[in-house]
Amino acid sequence: MGWLSTDKSGFLVNSEKQKGVALVLVLLSLTLLASAGSYLIHDDHKAIRRVENQRDYLQAHYLAESGLQWVKLVLQKDGESSTTDHLNEPWNTLAQPVDVENGALSIEVLDAQSRFNINNLQNDAGGIWLSGLENLLEMVDQPPGLAAKIKDWIDEDANPTGFEGAEDDDYLLHDPPMRAANSAMGDISELLLVKDIDMEIFEKISPFLAAIPTTNLRINVNTCPDLLFGIMGRTVLPEGVGRALVAGRGEGGYLSVDEFIAATELASHGDVAVSLADVSSSYFLVNVTSSFGRIIIKNRYLLKRSVEEKVYVDIVRVTSVS
Repeated sequence: MGWLSTDKSGFLVNSEKQKGVALVLVLLSLTLLASAGSYLIHDDHKAIRRVENQRDYLQAHYLAESGLQWVKLVLQKDGESSTTDHLNEPWNTLAQPVDVENGALSIEVLDAQSRFNINNLQNDAGGIWLSGLENLLEMVDQPPGLAAKIKDWIDEDANPTGFEGAEDDDYLLHDPPMRAANSAMGDISELLLVKDIDMEIFEKISPFLAAIPTTNLRINVNTCPDLLFGIMGRTVLPEGVGRALVAGRGEGGYLSVDEFIAATELASHGDVAVSLADVSSSYFLVNVTSSFGRIIIKNRYLLKRSVEEKVYVDIVRVTSVS
C-alpha cells in the first residue's frame, strides 16, 4: 500500500520521508518570512529616505529664500543711500559662502547692466545699439554681420536688416523649419537659434551680453569690463582706452555720465558714449546655491530695483538650475 504500508521497515522509511517534507516546508516558510521581512524593512528605509529628502529639500529651499531676501534687502538699502552703483558696494561683497548646520549657502550678485542688453535691438530707431554690437563682435574676432541677424531675430518686423540680415525665409530652410522669433529674448542662450551662431561663437560673445526684458537699457560704466568701453565710439576704440577708463573710475566710480564722457580718452566720442553709458543700475543677476543634507538647490534670479518714492526690489525672472 505504498507509504502507508504496515511493514515496520516500510513505516520507518516513510516516516523519514514525512519528516523531510515537513522540514522542507518549514524552511520554505522561513525563507518566505525572511523575504517578506527584508522587503518590509527595505520599503521602510525607502519611506524614511523619502521623508528625509523632503525635509532636506524644504530646509534647502528656505535657506535659498533667506539668501534671496538678504540680497533684496542689501540692494534696497544701497538704492536708498546712493545714486550710483560700483564694484565696491555691499551687493558685490556677498560671495563668501555661509555655513549652517548640515548645510551651506552661496550667493553671487552681478550687475546685469555691466553687460550689453541684447534686447536693446528690438527698439533701436537710431541704430546706435546695432552699431555697438557690431563693434563688440569685431573686438572678439567675430563677423560684425552677425549683429544684423541677431537684430532680425529680436525685432518685430519681417524685413531683413541690410544684406546680412535673416528673417523667416532663411529659417524656413532649416531642418526642421522654423521662423524668426520676432520678440525679445528671454535668455541669452536663445542666441544659439540665430542663423550662423554656433557654440564656439556663443561662448566668445555671451560673457558680454544679457537678456533683460526692456529696451534702451544703458551700460553701467562703473561695473562693466574694460572691453565694453571699446564700443562707446564711432568706431572701435583702441584697447588701451578701456583700461584707462577702468582706472579712471577709481574706487567709487564715476559720479555722473557727464564726468565719464569728459574723460580725455573719449574726446570726440562723447556724443556716442552719452547714449550708451550710465553710472547706476536697476537690474541685477543673482545666483543662489543652497544645500542641506543630500539636497542641493541652484536658482538664478533677475531682480529689478525701482527707485521711486520708496526703493523696492522685485523678481523679474527665476530659473531653477537644479
